[in-house]
Amino acid sequence: MMTIENMRVRVGLSETDNSKDQIIYDNVDVAISLVEAYLDRGILSDNMNEKFTHVDADSIQLFRYPIVPGSVMMIDPAELKFHVDEKNGIIKFDGQIHEHKVTVDYEGGYVGDLMPVVLRTAVLRVFDVLGLDFASKPSSGDVGGISRISVPDVGTIAYNSKSSAKEGENDFIDNTTKFLLDPYKRKVV
Repeated sequence: MMTIENMRVRVGLSETDNSKDQIIYDNVDVAISLVEAYLDRGILSDNMNEKFTHVDADSIQLFRYPIVPGSVMMIDPAELKFHVDEKNGIIKFDGQIHEHKVTVDYEGGYVGDLMPVVLRTAVLRVFDVLGLDFASKPSSGDVGGISRISVPDVGTIAYNSKSSAKEGENDFIDNTTKFLLDPYKRKVV
């Protein structure tokens, strides 16, 4: 569970030290935003108002899902007949529709602890990459710390710096995190 107490400990603070809470909250928001951008969908519960123009289809994909159980969904034009795949956020119309504009009001995304552990783990991995660590001391050398130390008759120690990422690599979402996230990507309908 991502409680503020757990996040404080994660960044090297005591469980009760609330001096950096706003920075922690901001970085959690950034991590969630990066994950949502990668997934091309919203994951946290929120009320939504989505507008679709020139709809010539038998279904539309909502941005934020799953649809919150028990929440009210309203579609305009109201005369449209439809069914909802709540898990995947897909509205399936009873046949092909041809509408200039369709508006959908709904509540979607994971509520509280209902977010799958895999998604929570991915968000935490991205949070960790953001580098919030209040317990460590500033490093020496270039951006990533020590670049190279050579001791005669002993050997050489070298550390890769953070600036050594290959061109085009995503600095925030590594391959393992992508592997965790890929099953949750927005589906094309």
